[in-house]
Formats: sequence, C-alpha cells, structure tokens
Amino acid sequence: MRRGVETLLDVAERLWREGEAKLILFFAPGGYGKSVAPPHLLKIAKEIGLADHLIHVLPARSLVSNLYLCKYLYPFTSGAEKAKLEEICMGRVAYEELANVVKGVARGREYVAYQAGIDIRYEVGPGKRLQVIKSPLFEDIDIVVSTLDSLLFNAFKVPVTEIYRKRKHYAIPFSWIYTSLVYLDEMHASFEDEVFSSTIVLLDLLNAAKIPVVAATATPIPNTVELVSSHTWGRVRPTIVKMCRRGEEGGNDTICFYDEDFEGKVLNVEWQTHLVELSKILSIIYENVRSGRRVLVALDSVGNAIDIFDKLKRCPDIASQAVLLHGKMSRMHQRRVLEQLKDKKVLVVTPIINAGVDITFDVAVLGVSDPLVLVQFLARVCRDNDCGEVEVYIVKDLVEKRMYEKLQQIMDNNTKSNKLNWHLPYSLNDIIGYDVVLKLASVPKINGEKVVKLRDLAFSALLTSKEITDLFTKELGGEIARSILTEIVTITEGEINRIKNSVDDINDVVNSLEDLSITYSFSELVEALNKSEPICIDKFLIIDSDGDLRLFSVGRRGINIDGKLITNGYEYIATLINLRAKYAGFVMSKKDGCYDDERGLLRLP
Repeated sequence: MRRGVETLLDVAERLWREGEAKLILFFAPGGYGKSVAPPHLLKIAKEIGLADHLIHVLPARSLVSNLYLCKYLYPFTSGAEKAKLEEICMGRVAYEELANVVKGVARGREYVAYQAGIDIRYEVGPGKRLQVIKSPLFEDIDIVVSTLDSLLFNAFKVPVTEIYRKRKHYAIPFSWIYTSLVYLDEMHASFEDEVFSSTIVLLDLLNAAKIPVVAATATPIPNTVELVSSHTWGRVRPTIVKMCRRGEEGGNDTICFYDEDFEGKVLNVEWQTHLVELSKILSIIYENVRSGRRVLVALDSVGNAIDIFDKLKRCPDIASQAVLLHGKMSRMHQRRVLEQLKDKKVLVVTPIINAGVDITFDVAVLGVSDPLVLVQFLARVCRDNDCGEVEVYIVKDLVEKRMYEKLQQIMDNNTKSNKLNWHLPYSLNDIIGYDVVLKLASVPKINGEKVVKLRDLAFSALLTSKEITDLFTKELGGEIARSILTEIVTITEGEINRIKNSVDDINDVVNSLEDLSITYSFSELVEALNKSEPICIDKFLIIDSDGDLRLFSVGRRGINIDGKLITNGYEYIATLINLRAKYAGFVMSKKDGCYDDERGLLRLP
C-alpha cells in the first residue's frame, strides 16, 4: 500500500474515532492508486460503527462499469467469468491484497453492485451471461459503484427508479445513504460548472447528516477548502491529505505526506514537451506509430477528433491501427472501441476518458483547453512511470491562451523541455511539477438560485410526492444534477420494431435501445431543431411502464405529443412523468450521413 493511502487511512480513523465525520479531501497524482482506498476505509468505518456500506461515486457511466467489474466484482469470480473480466480490464484487476479486503467487507458478490444509466452485459460462454447486480436505490448492498448523477437524485428525494413517476419513495435510498461511507472519486468532475451547485448542496447535506465523505482527485481546483467552506457558510470545512515534497509541512486544514518511492519512479521518466501546430500532428502520429509506440490523441472538439480520425484512416500504414472514441457514439460502440484498444496503436478521443480508466500510452498529442483535463489526460501516458522517456505534443492552436503562454514561458526559461514533469504534483529543484498548470484552472461558478431550490428539496424533512414533483419539475426544471438529458437511438423505426417483435421481455427491448443510444442535451437538441428542419431525426419514442411503445412526430421546434408541442425541459420532464415513461428517446429517420458505427453521430437534427 502506498504511503499516501496509509496516511489517508490514519487520518480518517483518527477523525472518525474523535467523532468528526467531516469531509476529507485526498489529493494525489494520477495512477497513484487512490481508487484502492475505499474498501480499506469501509473496513475502518465498520469497525468504528460509523458506516455499514460504501457508495463509490464516479462522474461517468463508463468509469462505473470499469471500476465495478475490475476492482469489486473480480474478487468474487472464477473460471470463465474471471477470464472474461481479465480480458475486459486488460489485466488491470484487483490485486490479491485489495481482493481480500473487498471480500472482507462485502458479504458476497450479490452484495456488490453498480448504479448507472447503463446495463452491463457480457457473454462469458455459449448462452451464459456475466452475472452482475444493479442496485438503483442502493438497498441491501455492502458496496455500490454509482454515478454522481444517481447519488444526487437519490439524495435529493427523486429516486432514480421514480424520476418519471408521480410517487416518490425517497426514504428508501436515503436510509441506505445515511448509513454509508461516500467516496467521491475524480472529485474535480463534481466541481465542474454544470454540477458544482448540486455538489455543494450534497456536501452540505451529507455533513449535516454526519455521513463520512472522502473525495479524491489528482487535479484539485485552486483554493478548494475556501471554496467549499464559503459556499456552505462555514458548515463544511474539509481536511486535506495531499502529496508534498520532502520536509514540506501542511497547515491547519492540510496534512502532508511524502512518498519517496513514488517520487523516485516519477523522476526516472524524462518528459519531452513540445508546442506544435495543428497541421503537424498527422506526421507526429505517423512517425510514432512506425516506431511501435501507442499514441493518445486527445481533442476537445468532436468535429476535430472525427477529422483527424478520417485522415488517419486514409493512411494505409495506420488505418487499421486507429480507433475513435467520443461522447456522441452509442454505448455499444464505445464499449467495442474499449475492447479493441489493447490491439490498437492510436486512440483519438475527446474528454470521455479523461479520468479513472486504467489505460496507458507512450505518447500524447493534446489539443484541450482546460488545464485540469490536460493533466488528467497525461495521467494516461506512461501510467506506471516505467517508460524512460515520454513525448508530449501540445497543439498550440487549440489550448487556452493563458495555458499556452505559461507553457511557452516554461519552455523559454529552460534549455531542455524535460524540465516539466507531468506526473509530479509539486516543483523540485529544477523540475517543474504539474501544479503550475493546475493554478490556471477556472474557479467554478455557483448558481445561488439553484442552491436555494435544491436545499428546499434536500433539507425539508417531510415532503409529499406532489411537493417533490413540483419542486423537481416547476422550480428546478428537472435539473437536479445537470442540464436535462435525452437519448438519441442510433437506429431507425423499422429496426426498433424488429427488436420489439423478436424479444418477449420489454426490459430486454429497453436494454437493447439503451445500448444503441447516445445521451444528449435536450436543450441543445431543441436548439438544433429551431435552426433547421429535421433530416436525421423524425420521431420521438416512449415505452411506458406497461410496455406499450408509442411514437410521436418531431418537427422544426420540438416534439408533438398528442397535439402539444414540447419545447423546453420542464415540459419534457412533466410529459415523461404523465406518460409513465420507462424509456424515451429520439429516433433516427436514416443512418446514412447521420450516424456511422466507427465515427459516431455525424450531424443533427
């Protein structure tokens, strides 16, 4: 166990035994092993009598799937299931010590579960499916890996199973949250503008209920303690456990640890950082692939990512070695890309995997504007710090201006570009750590009006289902976590009918449609509809709780449901509640020119 994890466990146990179930922030570099801490923390919390369950929270569905399968389910598998997980996880599964701790705090595999807007399905033999447990309400489970959105809905009295129902049995999930340890992994994602207000209210709520919370990240935003404390009126004052240089002391709120072994490994890697023009990156990728290196190409824009991918596919030597991954691809196609990745040399990606996935590369070509995202992507490069030398190419045309100027200053002030070490969180002698880039990150904005409404929902002891629904729909416009999301099914009406006619169980129909869907912002889609006549999308599909499938027309301004035009998020959520929706999504009129299995969504509407 790494020194930092040991320090975290010591600090947590001391605070918890003193009766302080306060927020603990754990700051350590990418690849440090932060995600192994939660089961150890649960063991301590159980011994003290502070918590009986663990809710391990991640920002994205794909990360939930990976962690659940590779770290929590794996210890309970054998034979074909174990072999399948080793294949899915590319060998990066729970090591023996971690596996033993997981088995020590969980009563069995049926008490280890996940919760996300996906269904995890893998075949492990002829007619045999990998046995997984999904627990939307977190009930009767020892460990659940959940998305942040699911935790927010369950904590704020809108259970994820009842978002589109008039009755809200909110006490069930919260009673399980109340007796849990909450571990917010990849905490920086919880502090993005869109979810920051919800995260602040969540932390305030968990603190008031004396629920122990640990939040971890490699890329903390500046002045995290002051930010959390000020927006909770001083009620939540976190303690920080962070990696520091030798001899560095913390302060009132900060406990430092020094990891000599990790520092030594990191300093053995020489980082060559270059600022390059966008026009140069194809030749850079080509030369590195020819040399046998695996290249990560990370770009903010889906359009830029598709453009680079298309150009690589036209290079005979690289075409078969390149794959593309972004958020406007169906879940099935995203999963296929990740399964293929171990045999490929080039991944072109948008920030869909910028955190928490155990995939490593030899070279990075980066065109991202956010300093936090840049550092997170570089944690995917030489993940085990065993590469000797690493090349990093930052596309100066695409990075944020202040970050470009800072990097240019570092390059100008050093005779060698390897003075910047992208895995070291502090500067040391003539080595510059990545903390200089983190300081450029923007402070998230708080939405005061949303905070007030969320507090009304979260802190009111007794609310009727109607009061909850009114607060959720009319006051919050359905936006508890982030802007209202919808689904785009990447198949046509005819293909949907073929699925429905060939499957007896409506749940299997829903699972198949979810697998073929893209999650998309409802407001962005309506905005696109306002600009042009729909060419790729012409129907809206609802499957209700009775299993009935209904199709509605989509026009220039929105969805026409029984003569009423749905044009905003409040109307959308209210309609799904009234129609008791089990699944809802926009349907493609055609795929040609609209969606491609390799390239994802090509145009809207």
